[in-house]
Amino acid sequence: MRILIIGASGFLGNALYHDFQESHDVFGTYCHTKAPGLLFLDITDKENVSAVLDLVQPDVVVQPAAQPWVDFCEQKPEESYSVNVAGAQHVIDWCSFHAKKYVFVSTDYIFDGKDGPYLEDAVPAPLNVYGKHKLLVEGYIQQKLGSVCLGLICRTTTVYGWEKAGKNFVAKFIATLRSGNSFTVPHDQFATPTHVDDLSHAIITLVEKNASGVYHTAGSSCISRVGFAEEIASAFSLDKSLIKSVSTPDLKQPAQRPLKGGLDCTKIYQEFGIVFREPRAALDAMKEQQHYQRHYMKKSIFQQVKSFYHAVHKPQQTSFVAGQSPVVYAGRVYDEKELVNAVDASLDFWLTLGEYDKKFCKQFALFLGLRYALLVNSGSSANLLAISALCSPLLGEKQLKPGDEVITLAAGFPTTVNPIILNNLVPVFVDISLGTYDISLEEIKKAMSHKTKAIFVAHTLGMPFALDSISAFARENGLFLIEDCCDALGSTYDGKYAGTFGDIATFSFYPAHHITMGEGGAVVTDKPLLKKILESLRDWGRSCFPGGVKINVRESLKNIEDVQVGDLVYTHNGVYLKVTKLTGREYSGQMYHIKAGNAKRISVTSDHPFYIIRDGKFQWVNSNALIFGDYLLESIPHKDVPTPKGFCYSYNTAYKREKVRIPITPDLMRLIGYWLAEGSVSLGLKGKSGYKENKYKYYRVEFSFHSDEKKYIDDVCQLMHKIFGISGVFLNRKKGFKGVSLQFKTRKGYEFFSQIFNTGASNKSLPDHMVNWKFYGCISELVLGYWRGDGSIDSQGIHFGSTSEILIQQIRRILLRQQISGSYYERKPENHTSSIVNNKQIKAKHTLFQIKYYGKMAEKISTILGLNFIPRKENSNHKAQFISHYVAYPIENIEKEYVNDVKVYNMEVENDHSYHAGFFAVHNCWCSPGVSNTCGKRFGWKLGELPLGYDHKYIYSHIGYNLKPIDIQAAIGVAQLEKLPSFVASRKKNFSLLDVNFQKYEKYLLLPQKHPLADPSWFGYLITVRQDAPFTKKEFVAYLEKHKISTRELFGGNLLRQPAYKDIICRVVGDLKNTDFIMHNTFFIGVYPGLTEEHINYMNKVVDDFFVEKGLC
Repeated sequence: MRILIIGASGFLGNALYHDFQESHDVFGTYCHTKAPGLLFLDITDKENVSAVLDLVQPDVVVQPAAQPWVDFCEQKPEESYSVNVAGAQHVIDWCSFHAKKYVFVSTDYIFDGKDGPYLEDAVPAPLNVYGKHKLLVEGYIQQKLGSVCLGLICRTTTVYGWEKAGKNFVAKFIATLRSGNSFTVPHDQFATPTHVDDLSHAIITLVEKNASGVYHTAGSSCISRVGFAEEIASAFSLDKSLIKSVSTPDLKQPAQRPLKGGLDCTKIYQEFGIVFREPRAALDAMKEQQHYQRHYMKKSIFQQVKSFYHAVHKPQQTSFVAGQSPVVYAGRVYDEKELVNAVDASLDFWLTLGEYDKKFCKQFALFLGLRYALLVNSGSSANLLAISALCSPLLGEKQLKPGDEVITLAAGFPTTVNPIILNNLVPVFVDISLGTYDISLEEIKKAMSHKTKAIFVAHTLGMPFALDSISAFARENGLFLIEDCCDALGSTYDGKYAGTFGDIATFSFYPAHHITMGEGGAVVTDKPLLKKILESLRDWGRSCFPGGVKINVRESLKNIEDVQVGDLVYTHNGVYLKVTKLTGREYSGQMYHIKAGNAKRISVTSDHPFYIIRDGKFQWVNSNALIFGDYLLESIPHKDVPTPKGFCYSYNTAYKREKVRIPITPDLMRLIGYWLAEGSVSLGLKGKSGYKENKYKYYRVEFSFHSDEKKYIDDVCQLMHKIFGISGVFLNRKKGFKGVSLQFKTRKGYEFFSQIFNTGASNKSLPDHMVNWKFYGCISELVLGYWRGDGSIDSQGIHFGSTSEILIQQIRRILLRQQISGSYYERKPENHTSSIVNNKQIKAKHTLFQIKYYGKMAEKISTILGLNFIPRKENSNHKAQFISHYVAYPIENIEKEYVNDVKVYNMEVENDHSYHAGFFAVHNCWCSPGVSNTCGKRFGWKLGELPLGYDHKYIYSHIGYNLKPIDIQAAIGVAQLEKLPSFVASRKKNFSLLDVNFQKYEKYLLLPQKHPLADPSWFGYLITVRQDAPFTKKEFVAYLEKHKISTRELFGGNLLRQPAYKDIICRVVGDLKNTDFIMHNTFFIGVYPGLTEEHINYMNKVVDDFFVEKGLC
C-alpha cells in the first residue's frame, strides 16, 4: 500500500514512518522539524494539504501530527483548534472526496477520568480543550468516513520511548534524574502507559487488516504516574529519592487532567490478538536497545562533525581579493548537513546502497514528477545504462541491434557518444546550432534513415533544446529519445522539467554539477519496462503475476493484489506460512498464459519460477523455459489432523454468556454438508421497540430444497431434531418456485453455523484445519451432505458446485487427499441461471464455481456417495497424476503476449518463499546484495539451459554491470537535494548579472540564446567570439585566466577531431561547419551558486577592462 504519515518527523510519526517501510511504499511530512526525505506540509493550510496529498496519492493517510501540549491548548484554544481540529478536517475532507483510508490518533483525554480504564463504547466527557478538540475530530470522522468504513480511530495515552527530542515522559524523566535533579510527579493521576513501538505495530496491524471504527491502543497496565516513575527508576538504576510525589492540584496546571484515566484494550486483543507490554517489560527492552546507545553516541559524533565543519569547511567571511582570489567556474556548495549525513551513512558500514538511496530516489523522482529514479556511480554510467537498456531483448521489436543508428551532436560530451559505440550502434553526427548550442529538428530530419532508432542529445550547459517538437517527432517516427541532463538539472521547458520529455534521462552529480555526491549519477524514466531493464543492467530485477491471480490464503482465496502482510499462504510444502513483504509494479514485456491439465489457465511474467516435474525430477523452472511434457505441481495437504471431539462456541444471552459444545459425529458432519450447500441463517425482531433485545430476537436456520428431494428433506429434519432438539416448519416458497424452505428457530443452531462456517452464499467456508481431518467417518459424511445439496450426476460424471470459491476449493482439496482429481470451471453470472420461476429463467448474481469428476475419478466418488455410477468412457481431458504429496498437471498450452503497463504483483513468504498462484506452486526467490539463500533453495533450481542446482545468485538475464554508488554518496545527495531550488535560483541570478553586462559587447560576441519556452538552470555562461571580432578566443581566455577567472571549453569541441574517435564507424550529416566554429571560438565561465555578487561584479569589471584595453569601448 501507499502510505502517507502526516507528522513523520514527530515521535510516533517517525516510528510509523520507519515501521511501515518494511512492507509498504511510505511517504512522510514535516511542518516544524525538517527531516531528510520528508515533504513539507502545514495541515492548517487547506491548499497545501490538497497539493501534497494530490502529489503522493496515498491509499492510507495516518495522522499522528497534532499540537500535543495540553496546557498550550488550554491557554491558546484558537491555535489548538486550527491544528487539532481544522487541520485534521482538511485531511479528512480529502480522504472523503477520494475514498481513501484515514487513521487518526486520539487520546484518553476525551474521558473525564472518573472510571478508567475505558472501553471503546464508554461515554466521552472531556475536561480540557485538548480532549474536546480530539473528540470533535472523532465525530467528524464518523460523519464523513464512518458509513463507508474508511475511518480508523486509534486512542492511546502516555506514549513513551527513545526519541531525538527527548520530550516524552520517560525520556525527560531519565535525563532529569541522570543530571541529579529532582522530578515532580503526581501520585493521583492514573493511565496505561504505551510504548511507541507497541503502538506503531498495533496501528500497522489495524491498517493491514483494513480495520475501521474505534480501537483502544494503549499499555496493558493501569498505573499512577509515581508508580510509573518508580518503575523507570528501577529499570535504569536511577535514584528514586529524586522523585517528588505531589497531588495534581499542587502542579497548578492550566488544563484540568482526568485522574483515573487509561484505556482498556480488550477489543483489539479479542479481534486481532494484539497485546501491549507491561511497563517493566517495555522499559527493560528500552534499556537493552542498541539504538539507544547508538543514538546518544551518534548525537555526540554529529555535534563534533558540525564543529569540524565550522572550524575547517565553512566559508570564511574574509573579503574577496580582486585579482588574487580565484573565480572558479564550478565547485561544491555544502554545509554541515552533507558531512553529518555522510558520517551517519558510514557509521553503519553497510556501504552499498541502503536507506539513503531509497530516500534520494523517492525524492528525486517526486521532484521531476516521474515514477522511477535509479542511482548509479556516475553520469557516464547513467548514459551507458540508458543506451544499453535500449538494446535489451525485452523490448521485442523495438530493441536496438548492432548497426542501428543513433542521432547525436558532434559537439557533444564523450560519454554521450561512447555508449553508442560500445553497444555496436552507429552514431550519426549532426551539426550544432549557434547561439542556442543545441540540436535542431531540421538537422534531425536530414539525418534520418531506415536504420535510425534513437536520438541521444545533451541539453548544452543547461539550455533545453526544442523538446516539444523533437519529442513529438520521435514519437511519430517510433524513435527512442534520451535526454542527457547532466548539465541541466532544474531546467524547464514549457513548465516541465528537462528529463521528463523523453523515454530515459540521465543526470550527473559530479562536484561541478548542479548538486553533488562527489561521484554519482542517476537515470530516470516513467516507463515500467525500461525501469526493469535499467535495474537489471545495474543490479538485476524480479518477476511477478498480474492482478486477479488467486492466492490460497488460510480459510480464503484472495486476488494477489489483495493479499496483505501477515496473511498465511499455502506453500509448495503443503503448509501455511506468513507473507512478509508485498511488491507491485507496472510491467511491459512478454506475458505467458499457461494451461495445464484440469486446472485454470494462469498468466505470469516471463521469468517467474514454477515447481515442476521434468524427466521424473522435481525442479524449479522459469515460466519462459517451460515446455510441453513438463508437469506443473500443486501441493496436497498431506498431514493428518486428528478429528477433535467437538465444536465449541459461545454467545451472549440476556443473563449470561452461554458456552456450547457440540460433539462431532458423522450425523453432525452430514448436517454441516447440507447447510454449506443449501443452508442460511437469519435474524429478526418481534414485539415493540424499547424492550430488552435478547428477549425479542428470533434466530433462524433455513435449508432450501427442490420439492422432489423428500429423502434429503426428511434427513435434515431428523438431524436438526437429533442435534439441536428442534423440529422444522415447512414453508412453500413464492408462487412459481419448485421448492420448499425448511425453517428452524434455534439460537444454538444459528450461532453454530454463523460463527464457525460464515454466512452468505459466496462467503461460506470450512475452518481450514478440517481439510486435513481423517477422511472416513466424519469428513466423508460432510462430502455426502454437501453433494446432496449442491451436487449433480449425469452420464459423464459427478459434479460439485458453489458460489463460494474458497469452499469449493476446500472440497476439492479434501478429495485431492483421497487422490481424486477433477476439472475446475468458473461460470460468470451472465453464463448461468440460478433458478426458474413460472418457466422463466432468473438471472444469477454470483459466479458459479464447479469441480467435475469423470471416469475413474467419478467411480471413486460414487463409492463415497453410495451411488452406482459406471462411466461411459474415460474423459480424455483428465490427465493429472498423483506423485508423492503432489498432483501433477501436464502442460497443454503456452501462449505468449506482449503487454504494456500491466500492474503485476509478487510477495515474499517467511522461510519458504513459495506460494500457490492459481493451483500451482511458484516461487519468489530474490537475494539482495550481501544476502544469500533467502529461499533456502539456492542450489535447487533448474533455470534455462544451466544444470540443475546451479547457484541462482550467479544466473544472469542481461549482460550488465555493477554500476551502483555507495550509500554515503546517496546520503550526501539527500542533503544536496534539499538545496537544489536555491542552487537553481542562484545560477539564474548569476547568469542574469553577467548577461546584462555582456550585452554591451554583442557586436563582437555571440551570446547564449534560449528557446522562448525554455527556462534554463544554467551550468555556465557561454561566449563565442565572432568571426570578424578584432581579437581571438585565445586572447580573451588568456586575459580572463590571467585575472584568476576560470574558463572551460564547450565539451570536446568537434569529437571527430579527437584522437579517440579517428577510426570509429559513424555517419556524418553535412560539413559540421558550426561544430568546427565553436571548437575554435567558444568557451564558458561559471555561474555556480558558490559565486557571490562580489565575484560576478569582479568578472564583469575584468571583461570591461579587456574591451577598454582593446580600444573597443
